[in-house]
Amino acid sequence: RDKDSAESDLNLMLNRYRLERSFSGGNEPIGSLLFTCNGRGEGLYGRRHVDARALQNALGEQLGTRVTGFFCNGEMGAPGLTKPSETLEDREQVRPMSLHGFTAVFAILVPASKEA
Repeated sequence: RDKDSAESDLNLMLNRYRLERSFSGGNEPIGSLLFTCNGRGEGLYGRRHVDARALQNALGEQLGTRVTGFFCNGEMGAPGLTKPSETLEDREQVRPMSLHGFTAVFAILVPASKEA
């Protein structure tokens, strides 16, 4: 629950996502959802929009502005996400869904195919 660890972990996870995306050859994200604990934000960091700005840095300025979400009192998420596979049905979960506290959970929206 300290701001330095929270911000460092946030940047580590988003940089990991950016690196994995650069090697995946998958579709580009079209937007994102952000669910962040009400214990974060200005009360934790001493400044506003830290979680949203970190996402903007990871996704790029234009895409990083396509974020919506809200503050929560407990966040659901699967740390580590899933292993890539050919189809969504074949994806193996790295860790199960869990209830978290003092976290920021991002859902990065990526089209399943390039066809419209």
